[in-house]
Amino acid sequence: MSATLVTDRLLLRPIVSADAPAFVKYLNNYEITKYTAVIPHPYGAADAEAFVRLAAEAAANGSRHDFAIALKAGPDEATGVITLSIKSNATGWVLGYWLGQPFWGRRFMSEAADAVVAHAFKALGIEKLAASYQLGNEASRRILEGQGFANAQPETGFSLAQGKDVPLIRLELDFDSYVNAKERGQ
Repeated sequence: MSATLVTDRLLLRPIVSADAPAFVKYLNNYEITKYTAVIPHPYGAADAEAFVRLAAEAAANGSRHDFAIALKAGPDEATGVITLSIKSNATGWVLGYWLGQPFWGRRFMSEAADAVVAHAFKALGIEKLAASYQLGNEASRRILEGQGFANAQPETGFSLAQGKDVPLIRLELDFDSYVNAKERGQ
C-alpha cells in the first residue's frame, strides 16, 4: 500500500473504493481526459471501479504508487490522483497526474508533485523519473519544469479519450537535478 503524504494543504493518501464516485465526478470531463493517455471519455462508474482495483493490485506488487489527492479540509473526497508507475514501454519510473477542474489554478498539483517527487527520490530510492505532457497543456509543463524536469524530447503517444496519437514532450529528472532544482528554489 502507498504511504500517506501530508503537505501544507493536502493529504496524499492511498486510493480506496469510496473514491470511485469522486473519480467519476471529476473525470467525466473532456477538459481533463483529453490531456491523459489512459483515461477514457466519457468516464463512468465501471471505469472508476476498475482503476480502484488496478491501484490496489499495483500497490500490492510494487509496480505503482497511486495517491488520491485530498484537501486537508475535506480529506474524504479525492480531488485528483498522482501516480508513480513503471511503464512497459519506458525506462524507469514515470510520474503522472490529474486534478479535478474546480481545483485548477491554486497550485494544488504543484504541491502534490513536490511531495511525491521528494518521496520517490528520498523514501523509495528511485534514481530517475520521467514524465510527458501533451503539446498545449501548459499547466502540466509548468508543473514538471517547476520540479526540475528537463531534457525535452518530442514523442507521440495515444490518448484514449481522444482516440488518436497526440504529440507529447517527454521530460526526465534524476536525483542530482532534483537536488539542484530545489537548491535554486524551483
